[in-house]
Amino acid sequence: MILLFALLISVLPPATLAGQDEGPPGNKQPMEGLWPTRRMTESMVKRWALEAADDYDLSEVQYAQVEQEMLERWPAFLESNRTDLQPLLNEYLETQMGFEPPDPSQVQDWAKRALPMVDKCKAQLADGQSSIRKLLTPAQRIKFKVKSLAVNAGLQVFRQQIEGWSQGKNLEGAIWDPPRRREPQSPEKSDQASGKKAAQAGAPSVDKTDEVELELHAWDQFVAKFIEGHRLTNAQRATAMSVLNELKARARSHRDANREAIVKLEKLIAAGAEDDGQKVQDELVRLYGPIDAMFGELEERIMRIPTAAQSKAASQPAEAPATQGS
Repeated sequence: MILLFALLISVLPPATLAGQDEGPPGNKQPMEGLWPTRRMTESMVKRWALEAADDYDLSEVQYAQVEQEMLERWPAFLESNRTDLQPLLNEYLETQMGFEPPDPSQVQDWAKRALPMVDKCKAQLADGQSSIRKLLTPAQRIKFKVKSLAVNAGLQVFRQQIEGWSQGKNLEGAIWDPPRRREPQSPEKSDQASGKKAAQAGAPSVDKTDEVELELHAWDQFVAKFIEGHRLTNAQRATAMSVLNELKARARSHRDANREAIVKLEKLIAAGAEDDGQKVQDELVRLYGPIDAMFGELEERIMRIPTAAQSKAASQPAEAPATQGS
């Protein structure tokens, strides 16, 4: 999930069971499920403040002010909303990790209950952004505005998705992450696995300073996972790889044609030059928007490759291996 939900989930795996915690004030019985301890929440907030200090080149005074603002805001917000948040988060995780797909009505009901909390998180985030912005210099504010625009846009997309589910739209495959299938190892499959490992070993490293190449690497992973999950035939694999290579070539061509503008924009953002944040956002959309659109095209064309039977099988949970009778 996005933003606060995602941040909470990111710290939940090592969290204590709520049964070992005191629970929110007024609750005699602790709630079942996972929830971060106060210390974990504060440590995570301090890490966010430290990242902000590096991202925006904060002075020591600013760093202390930002950390204090975040510590006063987020731990208290989580605890005051725990009664609503914890069941939603745990139900989300239970649904996502389940071995059977959820009933669509279950997802719709969850979305109806989650939507008010998403709006609460949005309002809390907006207040926090406004408070932090007042602590920054004009040069720092442009960086902050660019990142805030991206975060807010992502949260808005997430909210629209939740709202759609609450209205009964796009419920098929929502939330659930199907478990991988376990099959008996065959000589043919073993050879394929060896070949895959060899290909990975010989694959060129990705330039981590090139945002476009990082994006294209994610495309490679998406297509590889799709091929494996849908058990594409050799001919289908060739088609998928052809589509991938075509779109990657177009993305690189766009990058190369706009390389000077991209470098200029990245330097502008890195330098924190005083400028209209909306102009920077418009330039980001102009330069990177076409590449995002290309991934949408890639996804759409790849989805048309499997047969109906393959797509149906890919959405089904793995079957337990048959046991031999004695």
